[in-house]
Amino acid sequence: MKHALLLTGAFFSAQILCGQTGSAADFQKVSTEAGDLQTTLSNGGGFGYVMESQSANKIFAAAPFTENGEFLIVELNNDGSALTEFKVSAEDFSYFDELVDSEFGAAVVDIGDINSDNLNELIVGAPGIAGGRLFTLISQDGQYQLEELFLPGEVEANSERLGEYLAFEEGILYANSKHNEGSIYLFGVDVFEGLALLETIDIGHPLLSERLEEGDQFGSGLSLGDIDQDGNMDIICGAPGDDDQDTNFGAVYLLYGSDSETVAEIQKISRLEGDFGGFLNVDDEFGSSVRAIGDLDENGTIDLAVGAPGDDDGGMNIGSVWILFMHAEGWVINEKKINRFEGNFTFDLAVEDRLAARIATIGDLNEDGTIDIVISAEGDDDGGSNRGAFYTIFIERCPAPSGDFDFEVNGAEVSFFAEGGAGYSYIWNFDDGGFSESQNPVHTYESTGTYMVCLAINNDCGGDNFCKNVQVTSILSSADLNREKISLYPNPASQRIKVTGLSVGTHYRITDITGKIIQKGIYENQDWLEVSAFKDGLYLIEISSEGQRAVRKFQVAR
Repeated sequence: MKHALLLTGAFFSAQILCGQTGSAADFQKVSTEAGDLQTTLSNGGGFGYVMESQSANKIFAAAPFTENGEFLIVELNNDGSALTEFKVSAEDFSYFDELVDSEFGAAVVDIGDINSDNLNELIVGAPGIAGGRLFTLISQDGQYQLEELFLPGEVEANSERLGEYLAFEEGILYANSKHNEGSIYLFGVDVFEGLALLETIDIGHPLLSERLEEGDQFGSGLSLGDIDQDGNMDIICGAPGDDDQDTNFGAVYLLYGSDSETVAEIQKISRLEGDFGGFLNVDDEFGSSVRAIGDLDENGTIDLAVGAPGDDDGGMNIGSVWILFMHAEGWVINEKKINRFEGNFTFDLAVEDRLAARIATIGDLNEDGTIDIVISAEGDDDGGSNRGAFYTIFIERCPAPSGDFDFEVNGAEVSFFAEGGAGYSYIWNFDDGGFSESQNPVHTYESTGTYMVCLAINNDCGGDNFCKNVQVTSILSSADLNREKISLYPNPASQRIKVTGLSVGTHYRITDITGKIIQKGIYENQDWLEVSAFKDGLYLIEISSEGQRAVRKFQVAR
């Protein structure tokens, strides 16, 4: 539990999102032996580098270590298995005849049907060539023609593994280079004229100058989206080499855009920033991949999926994916881990599978209202050593309660009404020293005034807190039940308390500050009320006669 709710002089945990869902409701593996894949995979090819396309239900899935590299355009069934596949290989193009280990296809972005022939053009990275190369694939007669996108001189001279991660939006290509701390280049793209460098985001940016360090690999897992829903494009990326807390624990960066700036604000998420509370270890490489996955908990904020392929739960580099439930201000409310042992992902992963080195979104395949994700397992050994695989994961959606409530004021008595459901819990603060854990409590105030009433409400999916002003303008009284004639002493009391000013036959009840009834009865002219069995604390005695009511407070202290 990461945040406390200040409730009139005491701190009460809001229990935000304890036991958050976000686990795997179902999943489907696609490999040589699973998921109806027809293409023959090669040993050591590392198949499973997944990326989004602009076509419904289609992804790119690369095997960059097969010779000079190759990728498939895979159409998925509603259950995540392969429906159709189309292979594009470096072997198809003479450019690669004299090259080795080009890693063609390590990143692919869909730039739309530029020449209107019903086949989308692509930009493809080959980070294994020198400092990295970029190519366009232009469709012609149902096939692709390869053209190199020549890099500006200052980029070519400094880049390292350029083309390993790419993103594209509104004519702008975003490309990561791993040199030094890591950089993101923004290029204007004309597939016939080439690239024009528009901007570089790196340690030279004033918001990053004190954050990035050599080897962070800033810009990894690159993707785009309007995270804060302000109408401006935001950049989402990782820094798997970040050393917050220890070596290569990793981090995620949210780079918020504005009307005038590509990066106007920054939020870092790591073991030391952004309220991420998950357990990481050395070389987990948290942030190797990151994607926006919609509002899973329905709190109005976009949530994230983050890969940690170096996670060692169950064995070395088995890998995991973290689901981060986000607050509107950019910090993590809570997190859910999906791997071999957690998150209802029951598939038997193996050492060096490196689950979630890549993550892609695939829309709502199974039409359950939730964005589904595809994650890589490049080291999977189905059919042969390191042939690779990917998994489609259907994430369970579970809305958290809103935290809002209604109330009705009737004199000093106020009735409160909160959202209800299975597994809901409540903590009310009535701003007068009183509290309740009931769903719909009735609270009686001793004095008129305006009270700030707060509710913390939770269920298995999460929670929220909410406060409202409640105005009490009158306190019920009568000649037969005059508060001025009622007195309690001693107060505080330890064993007994004397109540004076009551008429025989007056009903009374004593409650603790949560509203729980401790004792009730009818006053029969007794001199004392026994409180020796009461725990230390504040109590209210409510006295009623002929439809009128008065409330007095007393304390038991020893």
